[in-house]
Amino acid sequence: MGDRAIPILGALIIQVAVGLAVFVTNSRRKPNQAFLLLSIAIVGWLACLYIGSTRTALTVVAWCMRGSFISAILILLSLNFLRLSIREPNASWRLLLYHSRYWLISMAAIIILCCGNFLLVGARSSHGPGLAPQP
Repeated sequence: MGDRAIPILGALIIQVAVGLAVFVTNSRRKPNQAFLLLSIAIVGWLACLYIGSTRTALTVVAWCMRGSFISAILILLSLNFLRLSIREPNASWRLLLYHSRYWLISMAAIIILCCGNFLLVGARSSHGPGLAPQP
């Protein structure tokens, strides 16, 4: 594990703890549920960063980059859910999804772009062809 992976791992552990702590305090409240979704999206992003920074196989790094892009989009979507759940705490999830329909459509389109070769074709090392970065 390199020096750059230690802060990511620390942030990942802290985010899991905060997300679970908020959810456990009152799991029936919509804002707490939405914060748990936000925490899951952030944990996904941090996990992709951690795995991508600790691996030397460039195909794994490319998939981690795609995963981090997708997780970033999910972070934005879950922030919108959190905003709506705070504004309308008695709303059902069905209503929150309805109010987020344009976000959901945009998110689906961007995820399709992330999974294809439109955004990312591959990864290569800055240390030269065939050379892995030093740990």
